[in-house]
Amino acid sequence: MSDRNWNRMAERHNAAVEAKAPLLASAGLITPLTAEEIRASYERWHRERERLRLRQVRFAERCRRMVSLRVSKAELDQLDARRSRLPASSEYGADFWRRVLARLCGRSGQVSGKLLNVFGEHERRRC
Repeated sequence: MSDRNWNRMAERHNAAVEAKAPLLASAGLITPLTAEEIRASYERWHRERERLRLRQVRFAERCRRMVSLRVSKAELDQLDARRSRLPASSEYGADFWRRVLARLCGRSGQVSGKLLNVFGEHERRRC
């Protein structure tokens, strides 16, 4: 984003804060944000979001690996096919494999909808 856009965002933010509390702003009790502060905030948010995404990817990989140790190759292929029909985001991947692993371990209390029947009529397996 260009400096001009960061400056515009800072101006909008400061105007909105002043409109919400005009007496505090006129008394000088509200310090306006600069474009650099807004940029730093956005970059910090972006780093935290990327770190969370990587955690979700690692979690999904660990859950899938644990599931693969407990099911046959055909069942794993079926689960992979079901996973491929969901959006390709890290959130969906982590949640899908967590639910599958919970179902395998007999802890299906929070699982609902179609994912509850990941194995169809197969028996439950204990971890």
